[in-house]
Amino acid sequence: MKIGIDFGTSNSAAAAVVDGRVVPIRFGEAEQFRTTVYFPEVMRDPNDFELTPALEHELARLIDAAARDARAAGQERAPDALRREALRVVRRQWMEEQMRAPLSSTKLLQNAVYGDEALEAYFEENEGNLVQSPKSMLGYNPHPRMSMGPALPLGQESRHELFDVDVLDAMTAESVGAVNARLPRGVKITAWNELAKGTKSLGATATEAVYRFTLPNGEMVTERLKLTGEGSMTPKRWLESTFGVPPEAQHSVRIVREQTLLAS
Repeated sequence: MKIGIDFGTSNSAAAAVVDGRVVPIRFGEAEQFRTTVYFPEVMRDPNDFELTPALEHELARLIDAAARDARAAGQERAPDALRREALRVVRRQWMEEQMRAPLSSTKLLQNAVYGDEALEAYFEENEGNLVQSPKSMLGYNPHPRMSMGPALPLGQESRHELFDVDVLDAMTAESVGAVNARLPRGVKITAWNELAKGTKSLGATATEAVYRFTLPNGEMVTERLKLTGEGSMTPKRWLESTFGVPPEAQHSVRIVREQTLLAS
Protein backbone atom coordinates (compact mmCIF):
# COMPACT_ATOMS: atom_id res chain seq x y z
CA MET A 1 0.00 0.00 0.00
CA LYS A 2 1.19 3.50 -0.84
CA ILE A 3 0.04 6.71 0.82
CA GLY A 4 0.16 10.16 -0.77
CA ILE A 5 -0.28 13.45 1.08
CA ASP A 6 -1.11 16.82 -0.47
CA PHE A 7 0.01 19.61 1.88
CA GLY A 8 -2.04 22.56 0.70
CA THR A 9 -1.73 26.16 1.83
CA SER A 10 -5.28 26.19 3.26
CA ASN A 11 -6.32 22.53 3.34
CA SER A 12 -4.56 19.18 3.09
CA ALA A 13 -5.68 15.75 1.96
CA ALA A 14 -4.33 12.22 1.85
CA ALA A 15 -5.09 9.06 -0.12
CA ALA A 16 -3.89 5.47 -0.25
CA VAL A 17 -3.44 3.15 -3.20
CA VAL A 18 -5.19 -0.08 -2.27
CA ASP A 19 -5.22 -2.92 -4.82
CA GLY A 20 -4.38 -0.48 -7.56
CA ARG A 21 -7.21 1.89 -6.65
CA VAL A 22 -6.89 5.37 -5.06
CA VAL A 23 -8.88 5.50 -1.83
CA PRO A 24 -9.22 8.94 -0.15
CA ILE A 25 -8.46 8.95 3.57
CA ARG A 26 -11.27 10.52 5.58
CA PHE A 27 -10.74 12.81 8.53
CA GLY A 28 -13.93 12.36 10.49
CA GLU A 29 -16.64 13.11 7.94
CA ALA A 30 -14.38 15.11 5.62
CA GLU A 31 -11.86 14.11 2.95
CA GLN A 32 -9.55 17.02 3.78
CA PHE A 33 -8.50 18.97 6.83
CA ARG A 34 -7.45 22.55 7.48
CA THR A 35 -3.66 22.92 7.37
CA THR A 36 -3.43 24.52 10.78
CA VAL A 37 -1.76 23.62 14.06
CA TYR A 38 -2.15 25.35 17.43
CA PHE A 39 0.52 25.19 20.12
CA PRO A 40 -1.09 26.20 23.44
CA GLU A 41 0.77 27.60 26.40
CA VAL A 42 1.36 24.86 28.95
CA MET A 43 0.48 25.92 32.51
CA ARG A 44 3.15 25.33 35.12
CA ASP A 45 2.28 23.93 38.50
CA PRO A 46 1.76 26.82 40.98
CA ASN A 47 3.02 24.51 43.71
CA ASP A 48 6.50 24.81 42.18
CA PHE A 49 6.62 28.47 43.27
CA GLU A 50 9.38 29.24 45.76
CA LEU A 51 10.75 32.56 46.94
CA THR A 52 14.27 33.00 45.59
CA PRO A 53 16.52 35.85 46.81
CA ALA A 54 15.46 37.89 43.74
CA LEU A 55 11.77 37.25 44.42
CA GLU A 56 12.27 38.07 48.12
CA HIS A 57 13.74 41.40 47.05
CA GLU A 58 10.76 42.10 44.75
CA LEU A 59 8.37 41.10 47.53
CA ALA A 60 10.02 43.51 49.98
CA ARG A 61 9.91 46.28 47.36
CA LEU A 62 6.18 45.80 46.77
CA ILE A 63 5.43 45.70 50.49
CA ASP A 64 7.40 48.91 51.06
CA ALA A 65 5.70 50.67 48.14
CA ALA A 66 2.22 49.63 49.33
CA ALA A 67 3.00 50.76 52.88
CA ARG A 68 4.17 54.18 51.64
CA ASP A 69 1.03 54.58 49.54
CA ALA A 70 -1.13 53.69 52.53
CA ARG A 71 0.64 56.21 54.80
CA ALA A 72 0.33 58.90 52.13
CA ALA A 73 -3.42 58.23 52.03
CA GLY A 74 -3.63 58.45 55.83
CA GLN A 75 -4.28 54.73 56.23
CA GLU A 76 -2.75 52.07 58.42
CA ARG A 77 -2.52 48.60 56.93
CA ALA A 78 -1.54 45.44 58.76
CA PRO A 79 1.84 43.98 57.73
CA ASP A 80 0.26 40.56 57.13
CA ALA A 81 -2.25 42.06 54.69
CA LEU A 82 0.50 43.94 52.83
CA ARG A 83 2.58 40.78 52.56
CA ARG A 84 -0.36 38.68 51.31
CA GLU A 85 -1.16 41.17 48.54
CA ALA A 86 2.49 41.55 47.54
CA LEU A 87 2.99 37.78 47.54
CA ARG A 88 -0.02 37.37 45.25
CA VAL A 89 1.53 39.83 42.77
CA VAL A 90 4.95 38.15 42.91
CA ARG A 91 3.40 34.71 42.45
CA ARG A 92 1.39 35.87 39.41
CA GLN A 93 4.47 37.51 37.88
CA TRP A 94 6.40 34.28 38.43
CA MET A 95 3.65 32.31 36.67
CA GLU A 96 3.74 34.73 33.73
CA GLU A 97 7.51 34.31 33.45
CA GLN A 98 7.11 30.53 33.53
CA MET A 99 4.52 30.75 30.77
CA ARG A 100 7.01 32.62 28.59
CA ALA A 101 9.79 30.11 29.23
CA PRO A 102 10.68 28.04 26.12
CA LEU A 103 9.31 24.51 25.97
CA SER A 104 10.88 21.41 24.46
CA SER A 105 9.70 20.32 21.00
CA THR A 106 8.36 17.10 22.54
CA LYS A 107 6.18 19.01 25.00
CA LEU A 108 4.94 21.32 22.22
CA LEU A 109 3.90 18.39 20.00
CA GLN A 110 2.19 16.60 22.87
CA ASN A 111 -0.07 19.60 23.44
CA ALA A 112 -0.61 20.57 19.78
CA VAL A 113 -4.12 20.76 18.27
CA TYR A 114 -4.67 20.32 14.52
CA GLY A 115 -7.20 21.26 11.83
CA ASP A 116 -10.42 23.15 12.54
CA GLU A 117 -10.04 22.31 16.23
CA ALA A 118 -6.81 24.35 16.20
CA LEU A 119 -8.68 27.51 15.20
CA GLU A 120 -11.39 26.90 17.79
CA ALA A 121 -8.82 26.31 20.54
CA TYR A 122 -6.81 29.41 19.55
CA PHE A 123 -9.82 31.74 19.74
CA GLU A 124 -11.04 30.17 22.96
CA GLU A 125 -7.67 30.43 24.73
CA ASN A 126 -6.60 33.82 23.31
CA GLU A 127 -2.94 32.85 23.68
CA GLY A 128 -0.39 30.43 22.32
CA ASN A 129 0.75 30.15 18.68
CA LEU A 130 -1.33 29.36 15.61
CA VAL A 131 0.60 28.16 12.54
CA GLN A 132 -1.07 27.99 9.14
CA SER A 133 0.29 26.55 5.86
CA PRO A 134 2.74 23.63 5.82
CA LYS A 135 5.21 25.84 3.94
CA SER A 136 5.76 27.88 7.09
CA MET A 137 5.85 24.68 9.16
CA LEU A 138 8.66 23.38 6.96
CA GLY A 139 10.61 26.64 7.17
CA TYR A 140 9.68 28.02 3.75
CA ASN A 141 8.57 31.65 3.69
CA PRO A 142 7.29 32.99 0.37
CA HIS A 143 7.91 36.65 -0.45
CA PRO A 144 7.02 39.06 1.00
CA ARG A 145 8.50 38.08 4.36
CA MET A 146 7.14 40.21 7.18
CA SER A 147 7.99 40.45 10.86
CA MET A 148 5.91 42.50 13.30
CA GLY A 149 7.76 44.03 16.18
CA PRO A 150 6.62 43.88 18.85
CA ALA A 151 3.22 42.25 18.37
CA LEU A 152 0.31 43.98 20.11
CA PRO A 153 -1.31 41.90 22.89
CA LEU A 154 -4.97 40.97 22.64
CA GLY A 155 -7.34 43.67 23.92
CA GLN A 156 -4.88 46.55 23.55
CA GLU A 157 -4.81 49.35 20.98
CA SER A 158 -1.97 51.15 19.23
CA ARG A 159 -1.43 54.40 17.39
CA HIS A 160 0.82 52.52 14.97
CA GLU A 161 2.43 49.14 14.34
CA LEU A 162 6.06 48.62 13.32
CA PHE A 163 7.06 45.85 10.92
CA ASP A 164 9.96 44.94 8.66
CA VAL A 165 9.46 43.26 5.29
CA ASP A 166 11.75 41.79 2.65
CA VAL A 167 11.21 43.18 -0.87
CA LEU A 168 12.91 42.49 -4.19
CA ASP A 169 13.34 46.12 -5.26
CA ALA A 170 14.14 49.31 -3.38
CA MET A 171 11.14 51.02 -1.78
CA THR A 172 10.10 54.37 -3.19
CA ALA A 173 7.36 56.86 -2.41
CA GLU A 174 5.54 55.60 -5.50
CA SER A 175 5.66 51.97 -4.37
CA VAL A 176 4.43 52.91 -0.89
CA GLY A 177 1.58 54.82 -2.47
CA ALA A 178 0.71 51.80 -4.61
CA VAL A 179 0.61 49.58 -1.52
CA ASN A 180 -1.58 52.06 0.38
CA ALA A 181 -4.02 52.16 -2.53
CA ARG A 182 -4.59 48.41 -2.08
CA LEU A 183 -4.79 48.31 1.72
CA PRO A 184 -8.17 48.14 3.52
CA ARG A 185 -9.81 51.41 4.51
CA GLY A 186 -8.30 52.82 7.69
CA VAL A 187 -4.95 51.03 7.22
CA LYS A 188 -1.96 52.69 5.59
CA ILE A 189 1.83 52.87 5.69
CA THR A 190 2.70 56.21 7.27
CA ALA A 191 6.53 56.06 7.11
CA TRP A 192 9.34 53.75 6.03
CA ASN A 193 13.12 53.39 6.25
CA GLU A 194 15.50 51.09 4.44
CA LEU A 195 17.37 48.70 6.75
CA ALA A 196 20.94 47.62 6.07
CA LYS A 197 21.53 43.96 5.31
CA GLY A 198 22.00 41.99 8.51
CA THR A 199 20.10 44.49 10.66
CA LYS A 200 18.17 42.93 13.53
CA SER A 201 14.40 42.70 13.19
CA LEU A 202 12.27 45.36 14.86
CA GLY A 203 11.07 42.77 17.33
CA ALA A 204 14.65 42.40 18.54
CA THR A 205 15.46 46.15 18.65
CA ALA A 206 12.28 47.47 20.27
CA THR A 207 13.26 48.15 23.88
CA GLU A 208 10.57 50.43 25.33
CA ALA A 209 7.04 51.63 24.65
CA VAL A 210 4.90 54.52 25.83
CA TYR A 211 1.40 53.50 26.92
CA ARG A 212 -1.67 55.59 27.68
CA PHE A 213 -4.07 54.10 30.25
CA THR A 214 -7.64 55.37 30.53
CA LEU A 215 -8.99 54.29 33.92
CA PRO A 216 -12.69 53.58 34.61
CA ASN A 217 -13.06 57.00 36.31
CA GLY A 218 -11.87 58.75 33.12
CA GLU A 219 -8.39 59.55 34.44
CA MET A 220 -5.62 59.13 31.85
CA VAL A 221 -2.13 58.03 32.84
CA THR A 222 0.88 57.82 30.50
CA GLU A 223 3.75 55.48 31.36
CA ARG A 224 6.97 54.42 29.61
CA LEU A 225 7.63 50.70 30.08
CA LYS A 226 10.58 48.46 29.21
CA LEU A 227 9.72 45.68 26.76
CA THR A 228 12.75 43.46 27.24
CA GLY A 229 15.60 42.75 29.66
CA GLU A 230 15.87 43.43 33.35
CA GLY A 231 13.05 45.55 34.68
CA SER A 232 10.74 44.78 31.76
CA MET A 233 7.05 45.27 32.53
CA THR A 234 3.87 44.48 30.61
CA PRO A 235 0.95 46.94 30.78
CA LYS A 236 -1.13 44.37 32.67
CA ARG A 237 1.58 43.82 35.26
CA TRP A 238 2.08 47.59 35.61
CA LEU A 239 -1.62 48.11 36.28
CA GLU A 240 -1.57 45.39 38.91
CA SER A 241 1.58 46.56 40.68
CA THR A 242 0.65 50.28 40.52
CA PHE A 243 -3.10 50.27 41.14
CA GLY A 244 -3.66 46.74 42.48
CA VAL A 245 -5.93 45.84 39.56
CA PRO A 246 -5.65 42.08 38.77
CA PRO A 247 -5.67 41.02 35.08
CA GLU A 248 -9.20 39.61 35.30
CA ALA A 249 -10.51 43.06 36.32
CA GLN A 250 -8.66 45.11 33.69
CA HIS A 251 -11.29 44.82 30.96
CA SER A 252 -12.62 48.29 31.87
CA VAL A 253 -9.17 49.91 31.42
CA ARG A 254 -8.35 51.16 27.92
CA ILE A 255 -4.69 50.58 26.99
CA VAL A 256 -3.20 52.35 23.96
CA ARG A 257 0.42 52.05 22.83
CA GLU A 258 1.34 55.60 21.83
CA GLN A 259 4.96 55.06 20.80
CA THR A 260 7.45 52.22 20.30
CA LEU A 261 11.10 53.04 21.03
CA LEU A 262 14.00 51.27 19.30
CA ALA A 263 17.55 50.75 20.55
CA SER A 264 19.91 53.27 19.00
